[in-house]
Amino acid sequence: MALKNMNAFYSREMVLFSVIYFIYCVKSLLFYLAIDKNLINEIITGFNVLLFLISIIAMLSTSFRTKVIFIGVVLIASLNVIIENNSYALVYIIIYALCYFCSRLSWREIISATLINHYAIIVFIAVPIIFFSKHFYIQDERFGERFTAGFEHPNTYGQYALFIYTIITLYLDSCTKHRIIQWVISFCIAIILWLGIYYSYSRTTSYMLIMCLVLFSFTRCLKTTPFKSVLLSRLWLLLTLGIIVFQFYSILFYHSIEIGPELNEIMSGRLWYGNDLYNQTGMPNLFLGVNIEDYLPIDFFFVKYFYGLGIFVSTISIAVAYIFIRRNEYSWYTWGCLFLLLTVSITESYLTTPFFCIALFIIFSSTTTQSPKQDLI
Repeated sequence: MALKNMNAFYSREMVLFSVIYFIYCVKSLLFYLAIDKNLINEIITGFNVLLFLISIIAMLSTSFRTKVIFIGVVLIASLNVIIENNSYALVYIIIYALCYFCSRLSWREIISATLINHYAIIVFIAVPIIFFSKHFYIQDERFGERFTAGFEHPNTYGQYALFIYTIITLYLDSCTKHRIIQWVISFCIAIILWLGIYYSYSRTTSYMLIMCLVLFSFTRCLKTTPFKSVLLSRLWLLLTLGIIVFQFYSILFYHSIEIGPELNEIMSGRLWYGNDLYNQTGMPNLFLGVNIEDYLPIDFFFVKYFYGLGIFVSTISIAVAYIFIRRNEYSWYTWGCLFLLLTVSITESYLTTPFFCIALFIIFSSTTTQSPKQDLI
């Protein structure tokens, strides 16, 4: 049995997933750390080229239908670059490859591989490199000094800390049995991470970390057997649509909303930035995205997503995610994480960034016992 599990862990899909994900995470770490970009731009570019090559070569051995869909993804991303000078869509070539291999693996394999990857990245790469960061604090006119842990921005550190807590607790929930030990480990890690987030003054991630701990604690009293739920999957879709409506309504009618200025201040200028994007470019394109680099930061996830990919691709991808959620089986805690991570997208733009958010892996992993391997579409 042990040999069988070991062979499964080192399956072709697992190896390809782990290789692509590890390189992607190293590249992302270098990009988001406060390191002089003149020193590492060529390294990041090299990693990007390597990721594209590995992803394309890996996808050549898939089924005909998957090849056709992947070619379509590459074509759309290329047209975005050629016609709109929009490089936002390029990263979704790698993300599609990751999601495809994720759909061929079980949830336990995915969460184990994710945890191992980040353990290796933190211990062997982040710890040596982080000392080259230009700062560990930034000065903020509202909060004073904000802790960044070597990242470019304190909110980036906060999101990564939340991600680490999420994958640790998801691993405990899925791969261990002793619930008291699970809770003790999760509580100790939450305290350590929350202290760093507290001094970063990253309010969203601070609240979300506490909510994750409360949710994890509560679900230790419930059954951990994964289950399907049409009701919960529909609620996920309704929440998604609700966030989309809120984000677009608030940027389109920012100046006419009575509490617009107050809401904008609470949300650290997110309404103003989104409204400026809308005033300068109009509504998102139907089939192709637009280059929004001059209007960043756009921390409303779905605003950035629809403008970056276009209405058609964005809508199709949300529909595909809903199909997977509806047919997959999740434990109570995993269901809770799906909703919490979606809620974070109200104020952060990391929902489809696997370096900061595990939502995509939860959605597309093969968690259902009836169908151990699934095609992405």
